[in-house]
Amino acid sequence: MSVSRAPDTLESLLARTKPGNPWYGPDLALGPCQEGDGGACRYGYKRHWYWIAGLGRQVPLTAHLLTWLLDHLGPLKRDELFLAYCELRASGLVLDHHCENTARIRPSHLQPLTQSENISASKERQYPARSRARAGGALRG
Repeated sequence: MSVSRAPDTLESLLARTKPGNPWYGPDLALGPCQEGDGGACRYGYKRHWYWIAGLGRQVPLTAHLLTWLLDHLGPLKRDELFLAYCELRASGLVLDHHCENTARIRPSHLQPLTQSENISASKERQYPARSRARAGGALRG
């Protein structure tokens, strides 16, 4: 297990990515996917181990949360980044991946939602006809 230097800016974290598939979503302005580097957990989320001085130990942080936090809060010190990370995790919100690929970390493809909203949005993207039928639309076969 190697320890990564915590990114100071969003650009430094995104510079360590590799291009994903050319998925742009419903809006080309979102830009293409970016796949994070590093190891992945069993659910496919890219993770990095960072030394947090305030804790005196290494902790694994998921790359998509890091990029979203750095995009919305700007450059942070490691301890501040870790506290913001913990606050986001404790808030009850999760980040929805519009591209349905948990290894991707582009901030414009992530949206904070509750877990139930995230599940509904995911099902709607996977089964659009079924979702429209539930909403009162007709299924066409």
